[in-house]
Amino acid sequence: AGTFTCIPQTGSYAATSLAKYTPEGNLVWAKNLTVDVFMSAVKLVIHEGALYVFGQYRNNADFDPSAATAYLTGNGSGNTPFVAKYTLNGDYVFAKNMAATTSDVYISDVATTTYHTFVVVGAFSRSTDFDPSPNTYTINPAQDGYYDGYLASYDSNFTSVSAYRLSGAAGTTAWDYVENVEIDNNNNIYL
Repeated sequence: AGTFTCIPQTGSYAATSLAKYTPEGNLVWAKNLTVDVFMSAVKLVIHEGALYVFGQYRNNADFDPSAATAYLTGNGSGNTPFVAKYTLNGDYVFAKNMAATTSDVYISDVATTTYHTFVVVGAFSRSTDFDPSPNTYTINPAQDGYYDGYLASYDSNFTSVSAYRLSGAAGTTAWDYVENVEIDNNNNIYL
């Protein structure tokens, strides 16, 4: 068995850890991720023999739990959405910022299709580039500064993207969020 304690580093107020347990509840491994201020993992997905972690962080974060480092820098003072890929033993493969903006972007949920596509939903409040590659795929909220929902889909390497605003009419000030996504066997998407 064993125990593992997740302790935020000095200056941060939220830490994220990865852990694997046996069906009997025995700890197999556990690893901490390092963050300057805040990190929240909101969804874990096991897909094609790998562990994908989705969430958001602020400032800087080291996504490699080993002695090596793999830092990403966030979008200023807002929450930056991320995806990080690990082996099923918790070894780092890659991490990417999933959106570029000057404001908060939140991930609420993630699902996968039979075409090996990840569908990500959440909320954003400013013009946002949802393409983690050097290319751009920008969508705008109906009213700048007010949250709208989004649906973004990515290939398994997070190198191609499509994204859509899900909200009321342009100019509206209602706050719209997308909380959940499910995909059926025919790849229909339900929100």
